Amino acid sequence: MTRWNRMAGFLVSVFFLGASVSAQPAELPTPDQLFMAAEEHHGWDKLKAGITTVEAQASVRTGERTYKTLVRGRATDEGLSDATFEMTEDDGTVTYGETDGAIWYEGKDGNRRDLAPVMAAYVRGHQFHRRALFPRQELKVIDDTVEEVEFNGIRAFKVSGTTHSGASLAYFFDERDSAMLGYHLTVQEPDGPHPMDFILKDWRTSADQSIFWRIDINDRGTLYVYTFNKILLLP
Repeated sequence: MTRWNRMAGFLVSVFFLGASVSAQPAELPTPDQLFMAAEEHHGWDKLKAGITTVEAQASVRTGERTYKTLVRGRATDEGLSDATFEMTEDDGTVTYGETDGAIWYEGKDGNRRDLAPVMAAYVRGHQFHRRALFPRQELKVIDDTVEEVEFNGIRAFKVSGTTHSGASLAYFFDERDSAMLGYHLTVQEPDGPHPMDFILKDWRTSADQSIFWRIDINDRGTLYVYTFNKILLLP
């Protein structure tokens, strides 16, 4: 039984004694309570105060294909800023980026060109650690209603909202200990919605703070496995 459910009996009895009826289940936490509980569980409440830049390097496997990635993103409690996503294969590196709100692409030949604003969701979507550490900044709109669902076989609380680039983003938290399990992103594309599940794995703890070192992405039936070999949380 979770701490939220342990509070339920008291809250429900208060509602009935007050002769009032609530449409929202009394035992469910609010989105902000879940964000704070996850921060405390992972030690991020103490860690985030000194972070302005997140950088992560990973090896990626999907089917027979492998490549390397390097992401960098600016972030503070006040908001998000510039970001880059590099993808390196045997024949070279391509880079997607966001600078002062402009979205761009640099090819293997080193030439850079501007991209449509809709590509912001692609650039920001690869900032996995920034997205986990700063959920309030990722979401422009946060739904008030929290749902109880199953995520990757675990009972979870779901917080839904909309990102600054217009994508639908939902976070999932373990009902037992408030750990962040992952998130679900749906990007609207010309041919329809593009849903993706992100499952956070291989949690490692250092100095009372835990960070995931692997993320599995289910992209419409295609699995991408990111194994991180460097994660820097920089001032």
